[in-house]
Amino acid sequence: MADFFHSIGTVTGKIDYQVAEDDMVVNRWTMSFEPNEQGEAMGMFAVKDVPIINVFRFNDEGKIVEIWNHRHDVDLPQPPPPPQ
Repeated sequence: MADFFHSIGTVTGKIDYQVAEDDMVVNRWTMSFEPNEQGEAMGMFAVKDVPIINVFRFNDEGKIVEIWNHRHDVDLPQPPPPPQ
């Protein structure tokens, strides 16, 4: 998925905060995307600072065994409605 987005534009992000407790790690980060010409031709549009929360649970060997993901879609720009 990352290779796809990098092929159609520039994806950046920054970690706002990270919390670890017992077998869980929580990241709250913001993602931005700027489409290139190929992305624009596909109808992709720029997004800036979309909040995302990921929760990871690790087993005793340190491997990720569960992931919960939440993207705050209300902050995404909405495409214009189709012509009537």
